[in-house]
Formats: sequence, C-alpha cells, structure tokens
Amino acid sequence: MSPIDSVNPYTAGGDEGLNAVSMTYPRLVQYGPENRVIPALASRWSQADGGRSLILHLNPAARWSDGSALGAQDVVWSARTDLKFAKGATASLASALGPVDEVSALDAHTVRLAFPSRAPSNILDLLTGFFVLPRAQWKDQVGKDGAGLLSYRPQDSLPMVSGGPFVITRLEEKGTTVYRPNPRYYGARPTLQAVTVTYYTNAEALVADLIAGNLDFVNQLPSTTADALRKTNKVRVTTADGPMRSDIIFNSNPGKPRNRELLDPRVREALERGVDRRRIAKVVFGGYAQPYANIISPMSDGAWRDPKIKPLPFDVAAANRTLDALGYRRGEDGVRIVPATAGKHPQPAHRMDYEIITPGDLTFDVDRQFKIVQSDWAKLGVRVTQLPSGDTAQAFAALSAPDYRYEKPDIGMWTWGGNVDPSFNLSLLASEQLGNLNDTGFSDPAYDRLFQEQSHAGSVAGRRAIVNRLQHIAAHRRPYIFLVNTSVISAARPGWSGFAPRTIGACDCYYANVKYAQGGPR
Repeated sequence: MSPIDSVNPYTAGGDEGLNAVSMTYPRLVQYGPENRVIPALASRWSQADGGRSLILHLNPAARWSDGSALGAQDVVWSARTDLKFAKGATASLASALGPVDEVSALDAHTVRLAFPSRAPSNILDLLTGFFVLPRAQWKDQVGKDGAGLLSYRPQDSLPMVSGGPFVITRLEEKGTTVYRPNPRYYGARPTLQAVTVTYYTNAEALVADLIAGNLDFVNQLPSTTADALRKTNKVRVTTADGPMRSDIIFNSNPGKPRNRELLDPRVREALERGVDRRRIAKVVFGGYAQPYANIISPMSDGAWRDPKIKPLPFDVAAANRTLDALGYRRGEDGVRIVPATAGKHPQPAHRMDYEIITPGDLTFDVDRQFKIVQSDWAKLGVRVTQLPSGDTAQAFAALSAPDYRYEKPDIGMWTWGGNVDPSFNLSLLASEQLGNLNDTGFSDPAYDRLFQEQSHAGSVAGRRAIVNRLQHIAAHRRPYIFLVNTSVISAARPGWSGFAPRTIGACDCYYANVKYAQGGPR
C-alpha cells in the first residue's frame, strides 16, 4: 500500500493520496467500475450553442459536510482558479478543463462551460480529473501567483470539509487515517460505519494482520505474497490488469550540463535492449506483470494505444553493437568512456557511470528492480549506482533538481498510472507540466503544439491521429523506458463485497460501494 502523499488535489500523486482527494472533493463526472464516465456531482449534462457550450446540471441535494451550500459557485470558483494559474501552480489539474474558455453559473445548480469552438470529443473524460473545492476554505489560500494553493494543507483542520461520501477525521500520511461517512453526501450513503486505512512498510506484518482478522481488505497486496496467501483459504485474492507501470526515467532537459550522451535516443534504445523485462516481471512482481512500452496507460482501450509500439527484445549483443558504433569504448575496468565534446555544451571525457534515483515508498521492491537493471547494464559497460531519495515527493524534488530546473539528475525509477483517456499520460511530457507532473524535464514545442491540438480535436478520428503521433514521439525519444505493466492484486476477508480496486482515485464509489454481508454493518 502506498502512503497518503497529500490530500491537496494540486499536489496529490500517489494512489492513496488521490483516493483521499476523491473521497473528499466532488468531481462533476467520474469513471465507474467499468471505466466508463458516469454522473457524479453533475447528474446530467447537454450541449448547447451548436456544441460550443456544455451545460452541467448539478445534484440539488449536494451540501458540504459542514452544512454549507455546494453548488455552481464552488464549481465556477474552482474552475476559474485552475484556469487562471494553468501555466503554473494549477497546471496539474487545469488540463482537465481542456480548451474551456469560460465558466459561468446559470443558476445555483447549473454550470456552463464555454469553448472557442465545438467542445472536444473527450471533454467528459477530461472532466474526470477536475475537482470541486469548497470556496469558503480555499479562497484565502491562493497566495501570490497561486503558490498558496500548492502549500495549503487542508488536513491541518480536521475533520476536513467534504463533499464526497466520507469525511477524514484523522489523518496520518504513513500511519492510520480514519474516514467516516458524510451525513450530507448527495449520493447513495455508504453502509460502513467507518473506514480506517493503515500504511504498512512490512509485507509480512500486513499479511499476518489480514489473516488474523485485524484487516478486512488489502488494496495493494505485494505480488510476492499473493500465491502463498491464496493457499491459506482464509481470504479471497483477486487480480486484474491495472494502470500502473514501472519505468526508468531519463533526464531529458535539452540544456542539461553533464552526461549529455543520455539525451541521445540511440543510447536510450541500447539501454532498453539491455534490460530483461521478463526477469523483472518474474523476480520483482512474482509473475504478476507483463512487459510494456507505451506512454499511454494500459487502461486506455484499443482506440488509443498503437499496438505497433512494443517492448524491444532483450538483446545484449545488439545493445553493445550500438554503443560500440557510437564510439563509446570500454576502459580497463570495462566501463565505457564517452569522448570529450565541444560546442554549446562542451564536456570532458568521462565514464558511463550514473546514479539512479529511487523513492522508498513505491508499491514494489524497487531495490530488487534496480539490482536487475544494474546487473544487465553492467554487461553493456554502463555502471549505475542507486541513490535512495526518501518518499515520492522527495524523489520528484531530486529528479527535477535544482529548483525544478532539471539540471542535476541523470536517471530515476518510478511508476506511472493513468486514465482511460490518454490525455493524462501524454501531459507528462508537456512543457506546461514542468515542475508539476513532468518528471523528465522533456520540453519540445512541437510536442506541446500537438498536445494542445489533440485537446481541441472535435472528432475521435482526428484526435486519434494526433494521439498516435504523440505516442510515437515518446516511443522514439524515450524520455521513459517503461518496463512492465503490473496487475492489481487485492485481498478481502469473507463477507466483504463491493471492492473495485481499479477505481482507486478515479471514483467515489471506491469505499462507498463496499458492503459487509455477515452480521450487518462494521
């Protein structure tokens, strides 16, 4: 299980952080258990003005947990705030509004989104990433250029004001967090008396507590424990294809001052050929993973992912031939030497010897994955050492150091999820996300233009063609080497039902639909 990295929608990135946000702050629409857009705060919607407007009708029963009105004014303030600081503090969420020009309230429960031309074909998918904030609590937190929105800690005032199915009454990012049903929630009321979420750092302790009955559900079961737990017959273990992929990140800042050979797609291609993905899937994930190579999430349907983009086969000989041809000869100790270069970014001769930044709070054994990559790349004459960097927030700071200028790091290891719609994953390489979602420093005006074009595309076919070009840019330039797509493995004790592990962070049904059949509510 990952920790709750944040309950601030502008800074939450991990599964449990996004889930806490989803339980607290309403969406207009959301993804349901079948990965289709379903109503949320907006109970229905329609187009107007020849498709240039989207009219959203909000549930009139909605209230914030403190009893105050939850309606169009909160939606308008939240959206206008996201748009105002879209090139800075709110970039991580502003993309969810797509090409919206203006947001206005037609009445207390009706909102109009206006577009410069017809609303894009994926506008509802985009809106699944937009959160409505309680204006009364957030309006004084904006600060200069929106910076206060990033630093605000709503968990410092508990119970948090919620518009979702649960209210957080106790929060420990790496301890136990308590959710209690929101009595003013506009949707179907949860049947649970409370949900307590505990963060474990020890897989053995987690499994022991599950078997003993101290836990009723584990939403991210370590893959190395799944087979043994099935044999106990005391819990129900389920697996499903998930959105998460482990990856290798290359600092792709075109102005990075050192180890610039790593900017060369040919070097990255050689390094990809030198990674044994199948060994990673077997050893690190216990077989509950498959090799994967596309920036677009496996959650996207076949309409968006180009099947031509496949993992390169593990081929040490081919990788070595590429590096030989580039002139990187091995030194006496077997590590390759990069010749000195001149020009705009001169470099002295140096060894292919790099650090790989790794967070310590990922949901898999990143140390073991690193060791496999280290062993594989040693066969190529490339030496890497591990640089543990705390939790994911600290690792992102290291990946973008110093001060989001992406100058110091060379390589990292990470995981990325994604939505059904490809916009989120494609946005990872957009320049507007530098310092936010962009963890590679990749910046290319041509890519940015295409990304904006796909957001404005009025037809699915037109957008599909642009999305194809974007995923091929990512596949060729390789700011990421995606390694494997991991399965979602969960476990529940008898009597529990309603869990939909793939909806974590995407639907307020994640806890609200859970039921206990034996003996009534728990």
